[in-house]
Formats: sequence, C-alpha cells, structure tokens
Amino acid sequence: MTTNMSECFNGVLVGARRLPITAIVRITFQRTKNFFVERDKLATKFQRTNQRFIDNILKLYEKEADEGVTSRYYVDGYNNALQIASVSTFYDGSKKTYTYRVKLSTRECSCGKWSFTGIPCSHVMDVCRHFHFEVSELVHAVISTQMYASIYSSALFLSLADEEEWEETPFMLMHDPDRLIQRRGRDVTTRIHNDFSDSKVFSNYRGLEAS
Repeated sequence: MTTNMSECFNGVLVGARRLPITAIVRITFQRTKNFFVERDKLATKFQRTNQRFIDNILKLYEKEADEGVTSRYYVDGYNNALQIASVSTFYDGSKKTYTYRVKLSTRECSCGKWSFTGIPCSHVMDVCRHFHFEVSELVHAVISTQMYASIYSSALFLSLADEEEWEETPFMLMHDPDRLIQRRGRDVTTRIHNDFSDSKVFSNYRGLEAS
C-alpha cells in the first residue's frame, strides 16, 4: 500500500523536479485539481449510462462471470439458514477436485478473491446463479459508481492566492530554542544521494553556472 501511494504521488509530481518550492506547490495543486475534474466528468458519464461500476471494476466483474460459466463448477450443498455453500471445481487435464466454501452472509470465499477485491469471485457467482440470487448486489459498495462519483464530486479546490492576499493570522509561529538538541559533530543525513552528492560533480556544475 505504501508503494502504491508513493507511485500516485510520483505520478502527480513528475516534471516538477528541480523547480522552486512555490512552483512545485502550484504544479501539484493544478495537477491534483485536473485529476479530480477528469474523474468527476468520468463519473457523470457512468451515471448517465446507468453503469454500476467503473470500467476497470466492470472488466474484473465480467472476467469472474465468464470464468464461472466456462469452468466446471458444481454446488455440492447450501445451508439456507447460514447462507453457506460448497463449490467443487474440476480443471481440465487434472483429476484433482478443489472445494471452496462460500459464505454469502459475511461475503467471504475460501479462495480469498472476494475479500481482497470486493468483487464476487467465480465461485460466488456460480452459487448465486444456482440459487437465483442477484450477484451484482454482493459487490462491495466502496467500488460502486455511486461511491466513485461521491469522492470526486465533493472536492473543493480554491485558487492559490499570492502572499499579499493572505489573511493575517491571530498567532505567530515561533521556534522554541529549548527543544533544539545539540549534538557533537555533523548530523547524519538520511536523504538519498545522487550525482550532486559528489563534491567534484557539484563543483563542476557550479563552475558551469558561473560561466
């Protein structure tokens, strides 16, 4: 999850490197705003066409539905009170049988796909098809088009004003010198070193700037 979040930030910040901090802030603000505007338009399109899921989720949903139709699944039993079913799977070229336990009440399947993606797996779809349940109602609400639209339509972006237009604050940020920890020697940096970390490369670069 941490890696995915970092890649999302990098996707917004790409092209903003080696710029003044004010330019980086403005570029980040503008690209984030465009990101939300584009997805808000996309959500409106989905709602107008009564599409229940966005394209990526719809593809996964249809893939699981096709697998449930083409594969050799057999529902061994169903407990109506507990809403638990057992599904046996036979793969081509293999005599081994795999059995999966589906719990509709808790939205779980022993294969783990349903809990991981929020989309009913092919075993769940086969159970719903067997007992005439509406499988689309079992998709997690978080990945629905309605939730997608509510996320990107509720964002409010105000333009960044110049410093002269900032409102005066009733407080002042002041550094507490008592919290400053004095250590002997030079502090150890944790930044990732690059080509400019080399003193020779940096001095050559400064020489080019001066020329």
